This record gives sequence, C-alpha cells and structure tokens, in this order.
Amino acid sequence: MYQLEKGSRKLKIIASASYTSLEKMCFEVEKFSKEIQFENRKFAMMICLREALTNAIRHGCKNDDQKNISLAVSYEKQNLEFVIEDEGEGFDWHVVKKSPSAQLTTSGRGIDIIKIYSDEYEFNKSGNQIRISIKNE
Repeated sequence: MYQLEKGSRKLKIIASASYTSLEKMCFEVEKFSKEIQFENRKFAMMICLREALTNAIRHGCKNDDQKNISLAVSYEKQNLEFVIEDEGEGFDWHVVKKSPSAQLTTSGRGIDIIKIYSDEYEFNKSGNQIRISIKNE
C-alpha cells in the first residue's frame, strides 16, 4: 500500500510498514523540502525522519508489512512538523525518555538522535505516534 496526498505546504503519506516504503517516503519529503525551500536544516530533518520511520517499522509494526504507517508533514512560519504514526501497540515513552543512551550497543539510539536534531518532539499517550518539529533557521 502507498497513498500520497500533496498540497502546497502539506504532505500526507500512508504506506505499508516496510523499508521500501521508508525510502519512498524519504524521497517525497526531500522533494517537498526543496519545494518549500527548507534547506538550512535538511540533514536534521532527514535523520529525524529516518529514525522515526525506522522505529515505527521495526518496533511499532514489528516489521509486519501488512500493517501501515502514516506520515503527515506541514510547513508553517518557518517550522517543519511531521507526525508519524504506526499501527502498533505503542510503548511507554516515559521510561525511554529517562533511560540512558545505548552507547555500547548497535541499536537503540533513535530517540536520542531525534532529541539532538529536532527542536521539539513529543509522543502521544499510547506511544504509537511521534510529532517532531524542526525550525528552518
């Protein structure tokens, strides 16, 4: 599954929870960022997007491509915001936000990366949705 809706300052994609979909979504967001001239913090935008989508696929949907992830992107007042939601059960983000980084492991740093490169981020109550904001400074 792959559905794309596009407006002048908004983008919405619903796709199967797969790494192929992740690449397509990143490609569309990169094109969108050029159209809105969001170039100053492009690296921060792309790394946060990839980490959040990877978490949704790997942890939220447990690599089940029969489940879907959604991505909504909007740009207003020099602020890019994306909301990523998966069909998984969610997680207790309170615990993850307080735990130390997984410095010596090969995974487990996605939320730390988002924390460093975004201006603001928050999870919904159940932990299956993240909203990330990045200012175009």
